[in-house]
Amino acid sequence: MEELRTCVEALGLEEVSTYIASGNVLFTADRRPLAGLAAHLEAAIDTRFGLPVKVVVLDRPRYARIAGSIPEAWIGDETRRANVAFVRPAADRPRASA
Repeated sequence: MEELRTCVEALGLEEVSTYIASGNVLFTADRRPLAGLAAHLEAAIDTRFGLPVKVVVLDRPRYARIAGSIPEAWIGDETRRANVAFVRPAADRPRASA
């Protein structure tokens, strides 16, 4: 994850951090279009690691809406687990959720 963080920082993104060994990266960026940013990240990861991955980029308000939709009663409840899958805009959403 340290190498992934370094790879993302090399693109000029700031406040870069990774979340466990999940491949999730949090960062701040200027006002670049999200689609263009995803393509830059995909190219950088492919170049650095030889992995042709697809990237999903969410802005802060969208991410906050998703995190905020977890029922309050679940927070801190060790018997509950919330999993989230992020689907790329070009994906067939009904098929992806089946």
